[in-house]
Amino acid sequence: MNGLHSVLARQLRRLGLDERTPPPDAATWAALLTRVSAAYTDGDNERYTLERALAVSSREMRELYEARARAEARQAALREVATCVAAGNDPTHVADLAMSAVRALLPGTETRVRWITGDVGEPPEDLPAHLASVVTCGTPRRREMSGITEVAVPALAAGRVRAILKVMVVDDPDEAEQLLTDLADLVALATVNAEAAEHLAAKADTDALTGLANHRVFQERLELEVRRAQRHGRALSVVVGDIDEFKHVNDSYGHQAGDRVLAVAGRQLAEAARASDLAARIGGEEFALILPETDGMGAMAVAERLRERLQEEPIPPVGRVTISLGVCALTDAESAGELLNRADLAMYWSKANGRNATSRWTPDAAAAVGAASGVVGAQRIRALTAIRALARAVETRNPFLRGHSDRVADLAHALALELGWPAGRAAALRRVALIHDVGKVGLPEHLLTVPDTFSAEDLTRVRHHAILGAELVSELMDAEHVSWLRHHHERVDGTGYPENLRGDAIPDGARLLAVADTWDALVSDRPYRAACCPEVAMDECRRVAGTQLWEPAVYALDRLVARGVVEALTRHAGEASRAAVPWV
Repeated sequence: MNGLHSVLARQLRRLGLDERTPPPDAATWAALLTRVSAAYTDGDNERYTLERALAVSSREMRELYEARARAEARQAALREVATCVAAGNDPTHVADLAMSAVRALLPGTETRVRWITGDVGEPPEDLPAHLASVVTCGTPRRREMSGITEVAVPALAAGRVRAILKVMVVDDPDEAEQLLTDLADLVALATVNAEAAEHLAAKADTDALTGLANHRVFQERLELEVRRAQRHGRALSVVVGDIDEFKHVNDSYGHQAGDRVLAVAGRQLAEAARASDLAARIGGEEFALILPETDGMGAMAVAERLRERLQEEPIPPVGRVTISLGVCALTDAESAGELLNRADLAMYWSKANGRNATSRWTPDAAAAVGAASGVVGAQRIRALTAIRALARAVETRNPFLRGHSDRVADLAHALALELGWPAGRAAALRRVALIHDVGKVGLPEHLLTVPDTFSAEDLTRVRHHAILGAELVSELMDAEHVSWLRHHHERVDGTGYPENLRGDAIPDGARLLAVADTWDALVSDRPYRAACCPEVAMDECRRVAGTQLWEPAVYALDRLVARGVVEALTRHAGEASRAAVPWV
């Protein structure tokens, strides 16, 4: 027998048989059959076991593959949502994408997002109790409902629940909760990013000190509002305000006090504005309001309320401050630029009329002031403010001159009135006196502090300061007023400078300035001598009356000293100037 099965051959050999030798008896044959049957049974068992092992292995592999596929799909979904967050998308868009991912990964689930605007511990009143606990505790919650599990997970960031992500699942709530937790973190991150972006945008659009809109935002909004008002025929007005005597606040109380004044003014302006208005800080101490749907009379009322409220609130340590305001309505302007410029000009009218006032630009008002001179007047005030700053810089460089121009201005004004000058002309002399030393800005430091004796070269440079000062203001003041500044160092006997004028050839304002300047020099400390007492100073002025100084002015000074007027002016130096001169 050829090709005997190996199992059968093996069993025959165990019985001492082979394929050519028949079994000797029935018992041997039965044993052979039993062993062969057992061998086949073992073979069947081995095959079953192998097949079973292969089936289990195949299922496990399939499950492993499916688990891996689910994990990859989940990771892909998380990456997509994370990319959406990184791109700076709106949190609602991120949440919608996250819920779409949940429905794709967990088919048959229902999803919902509930946004929370309150703080932790203060859930919205309409929120069900089981969801309210998610907000108060900041942890996930589950609720069983007829074979369906509701899973709610908080999107928590910076200590506050921003949203609740909720799903309804039939199977595997653990997987649903883990998926929602991962997605909730991304939604929370999107809300934080959005808040940070809003904060940065707000910083770019607002003034850091007052919290009001800055100049750029104001200009952009003004252009839009003007176009809208013109297109629809609606009312629109602008209010411009400038804190009065703000430089005096900084000089007297320091910049921290100045910042406090600006902050209070900004708050008052914000409180005066409606939701549709725009309040802005458009300059150092200059503010503005855009008032849509408001005519000129309405804007005047808003400005007056603001002015009254500001002056009623004391600001430590400054006390009460005031603001000058200007108003213009779009009916009196043709463009955004013209509207703002005319409101600004009206503000300068308020400054020129004694401050703490509101003026409105209208064609009639401009005609009364003089339209051309009015525009020049606003520019002139700005330029004179700069000139005054230069004059103050001279005094800052030399501590012995500090406050000198204020004192000279007050005394020159008092002398003019004592000699019967009209109030307007006396006021003009005050303005000139405030900047009479501005030409010294061109002198080197050592020439401001040395004694009265100079080398010939230095003397020429010192005497040139009167000419330089006159040139600086030549286009900003009347010719007569410029001559007062140019010649205030001339002497009655012709020994002065810059042109050696004599007697009545010297402009009368320059003669008065010379007396006021000399008096303050005598009663003030200098690097080369101590201050004289008033009696000694008056004796010296009398001694040079008729030679250096103009006698009528010296006599007027004597009367003012005797009545105590000069002493009072010294105690309150500069106060009258700040009240009367818009560019001080």
